[in-house]
Amino acid sequence: LTFVKGYVELLLEGNAGPLTDEQKKYLRIVVEKTEVVTELVSSIIFLQQADRVPAKTAVSLTKVARQAVRGCAATVEKAGLTLLEHLPDNLPPVAGDEGRLLQVFDNLLGNAIKFSPDGGQILVTVEDAGTMVRASVSDPGIGIPEDQQERIFERFYQVNGSAKRRFSGVGLGLAIVKRIVETHGGQVWVESEHGKGSTFYFTIPKYEYHG
Repeated sequence: LTFVKGYVELLLEGNAGPLTDEQKKYLRIVVEKTEVVTELVSSIIFLQQADRVPAKTAVSLTKVARQAVRGCAATVEKAGLTLLEHLPDNLPPVAGDEGRLLQVFDNLLGNAIKFSPDGGQILVTVEDAGTMVRASVSDPGIGIPEDQQERIFERFYQVNGSAKRRFSGVGLGLAIVKRIVETHGGQVWVESEHGKGSTFYFTIPKYEYHG
């Protein structure tokens, strides 16, 4: 797929001769569809790998959240959104794999961006929750009907409302989130009202030092 996309992009750049506007239009569609399939394959591979119990170290969930926020800042700005954060520095570390936890934030933030209207505010928080550290990502988007709130964490399931999305998806992001969180010994859930936005929560157990 990478080679297919690479050669199509070379054609678009005119490396094999000039193209008509209609030919360029068709080739751009090929690039877009190749990206969708590449994302699908990558997500399926990641979902399979997420079944493995990660090697857990002491990880600052605040630090991971900040990294995710920085990573999507340009996309948020381009979409005309505002990203707010409540990320205290004094929280205890969690027991986890930093890369996989970053994937959780990336997927939740990606969803929030997809479904938020222009001018909307996305809020990312991390807070102490007893034996756990709890994180959340809130958006003012289309919301999720109550009868669909359990199913959204299933593979390939998508809430009806694609016309209000900023970007397309393959319906694996939340399945990946659920798998990663559960292999960390945590839980993930959503609180939402149709038409009034959603807040996704997840918890990760605190790290226990053994000296």
